[in-house]
Parts: sequence; structure tokens; C-alpha cells
Amino acid sequence: MGIFSFLSSKKRVTEKAPRRLGRAYRAPRADHLKDGFMPRDSWERVPSSLATLQARARDLAHNNPYASRAVSILTSYITGTGIRVAVTGDDEYSKAYRAWSESSAVDYDGRLNLAGLQNLCCRMMIEAGEAFLIIRHVENDDGRLMPQFQAVDPALVAASASPKNPSHQVVSGVEIDPATGRVTGYHFYKAFDPRNSRMETFFVAARDVVHLFETLYPGQIRGIPRGTQALIQASDMDQFVQTMLIKAKTEACLAVAVTVQDGEEYDDIGEVDETESDPLPETLSPGLIFRLRQGEDLKTVIPSGTGGYIDYVRISLQSIAISYRVTYSQISGDLAQANFSSLKSDLNLFAQGVDETRELYVTPVVARIERLFRADYELSESRDVVITTTIVPPARSQIDPQKETGALISKLQAGLVSWSDAVLSSGKDPEEHLQQIVSERARLEKMGVSVSFIKQPEPIDDEDEAPANRDRDDSGVS
Repeated sequence: MGIFSFLSSKKRVTEKAPRRLGRAYRAPRADHLKDGFMPRDSWERVPSSLATLQARARDLAHNNPYASRAVSILTSYITGTGIRVAVTGDDEYSKAYRAWSESSAVDYDGRLNLAGLQNLCCRMMIEAGEAFLIIRHVENDDGRLMPQFQAVDPALVAASASPKNPSHQVVSGVEIDPATGRVTGYHFYKAFDPRNSRMETFFVAARDVVHLFETLYPGQIRGIPRGTQALIQASDMDQFVQTMLIKAKTEACLAVAVTVQDGEEYDDIGEVDETESDPLPETLSPGLIFRLRQGEDLKTVIPSGTGGYIDYVRISLQSIAISYRVTYSQISGDLAQANFSSLKSDLNLFAQGVDETRELYVTPVVARIERLFRADYELSESRDVVITTTIVPPARSQIDPQKETGALISKLQAGLVSWSDAVLSSGKDPEEHLQQIVSERARLEKMGVSVSFIKQPEPIDDEDEAPANRDRDDSGVS
């Protein structure tokens, strides 16, 4: 090749794999009970079915007590009272961020603080499969710039909107650039009105949207609700319980059949005959006394009972619990067959799933919110902020605090965990906790207050050591 050959050579461009748009959603079906397993009927085939799938999952979470309990438990364990971001290195910024995060200035609607917004988004992610926050930058009363977040119901995503850019594609309300495979924005309805077929929509760029959902496969653009695998089974269980309730009411009633002999004239029950003073009643009531005519006979009808009710409900609840990834005892409250070991084993697996969801999906959103506030703060203050941040998750509940605290102390003594990690597991910021301990003990010492949990080191001298060695001989053997 010549020395100037690079002038005529073509630049190599690495082609990106195009985003596959055929993967979508469909509610689970029970067709495999008819003619064998039918993979073509899976719930990832029809894009238009996502709205129906989310509507069914949300209806289940609102009206089924067990599904509602599962959603509440997951939300409580994942976000709890809020995932904190501990800031060190800049006291002024740390105070400003803490004041902002604890106020309702975080919420565009002015109702929730940052912890409440986390709780709302986590609940929506579990219940509907995803949560949307539109980022807006506003000025506060002091004229400083700060971000606000507007929560948007997933039902307001305009699935059939036209792309803002003619060369782009819209899949389930998400606009995608086919050349790069990247999401460029989202389409939302301004207001949801099912009576209006021509609802107004608006477009928001992807950089101004926080889209929280669990990523289950590459190229996923919309979230899938928890509990979708048990939608049909939960619905069937509801119908079964209602049917059994009606059956129980029927069994509690006394049915009577009137038999007349052949050739006898039959009068309709309840029909008043002028010649008869006591017609047969249509319905029975407590304390009812009536007379029968010559040739009439009464026979009672007693419905038979049905077994297996408790077993069916237990199996259904186990399926719902597995689908939502919670424990059976958490949603049912049934501890009849549980003991400490089984509860501990179940909660350990449950806690692993909670930690996974929090660390992989929720924590990055919390960190992004802090960075957005920091960027606005730096712009308002015209200075750079150099800090160190620590994510502080909510404390995990304990089954037996005494045993579990003892195990944690043993790990600390063996060097298997650090003191900071132990404090983080209790839902506290290690730096802040250390400062509180130092300041609290100094204050107690200054005021002359002695408390039992402060263990003072005991001085050691020769006189203290002598009694311990009195029972030893010259060889050092006692």
C-alpha cells in the first residue's frame, strides 16, 4: 500500500445489531391443558396485549387480597421507608440535598418526598410491570434550579402514537431509532378518557424520562408485571372461593319437596285457595308451621359436601406466592406447618430476591436522581461539587434478633464483615452513625452520666496480675 493509500480507503463502520421489535406480551393462557404444551400461545407474541396484561395484573393486585398483600410486602422490603444516599465531602451540598429529598419539592404534584416517590414507583413496577417519571427542572423560592419528578401512570403510555421522527418506529408507546436500536423517547396521553377515541398525546425525550422496570431479556422496552404466571390460577381461585361460599349457603338451607299421590289434584305452592285456610308456602322461614292435606308428603333435600377445599386453596396460594416471588406464609398468614428453620430458609431466599431487585433496578434510579440534583445545584451555585456517595438500603427485618445479632458479632470478630457493612445492614449510614456515637458519648461523659452500654477499659497493673498467678507454681502450670 502507498503512503497516501489512507486517503482512498473506506472507513470501517461497526454495524450494531438492530433492535428486535417482534418480542411483545400476551396474557398467559391454559391451552396446554387441552392439546399438550403450546409454546406458540406464550404471552410474548402480540404487542397489543400488553395493555390487557397490565390491566389484569393491576385488577388482581387491587381486588385479590393475596395479590395485594404480595405487592405490599415486596414494596415494603425493597424500598421500605426509603433508600438513602449518604453524602460526604461537602457539608453544604449534603445539607441541601437532604433538605430537598425530605421535602415535597421532589414531587411535581407536591405530595411526596423522595422516599414516598420511591415507594410509589416500586409499587407500580411490581403491580403494572413498570413506572415512569418525567424529569422537570424548576426554580425554587430562592431562584435556585432543582429537579422535580412527575409520576405517570403506565396506562397513559400512548401505544398507537405516531413517531415524532418519520424515520423512527413506535413500539408500545416507545419511540426507537432503527439505525442505532436506541430508545429516543416516549409518547404519553395528556389525559385518559376512554370515551374519547382521539386523545391528545405528547412526546418526551428519553433523557427526560426515568423508566423503571425489571429487565428480563435483551432489547426489552416495556416492563412485565409480577404475578403474570398466576393470573388465571388466581382468578380461578377467586371463582372457586365464591362458588364454595354459595354452596355453603345452599347447604345451610332446608329444601322441601312435596309429593302427592297419583290421581290427586296438585295445586301450585303458594297459591291461595279460597277454600283452604293454610296454603303451602313458597319459601321456608324459621318457626314456620303449616298443615298438609290428605295424600301430600314432604321430603327434605340435603346437598352433599365437597372435600379438598383447603388443599386446593393452599396449592393456589403457593402458585401465587411463587409467581410474585414471596413466601407462602407471607401472603397467607398460615404458620401451622412452619418452624424457625423453615421460616429462616424461606426468608433468606426471599431476601436474596429483594436485594437483587433493589440493587439491579431501583438503586441506579436513586443514584441518577442524586446526580440530577447535583447537576442543578452546581449550575445554581456556579461551582463543582466533589463528594463521595454511599447507598443506604432500608434495614432488613429479623426473625430472632438475639441470635442474628450474635451471629453478626461473631462475623465481625472473625473479620468476615466490616463494621461499615454491619451498620449498613441495619439501614444506617456508617459515617453518620459513627459521628453520632462519638458526640453522644462525649455529651454523656461531660454531663457525668454513666450508662451500661458504654464499656470502659479496665487498667491492668502488676497487682491485678498477681492474684491470677498465685495458684501457679514456678513452672507456670496451675
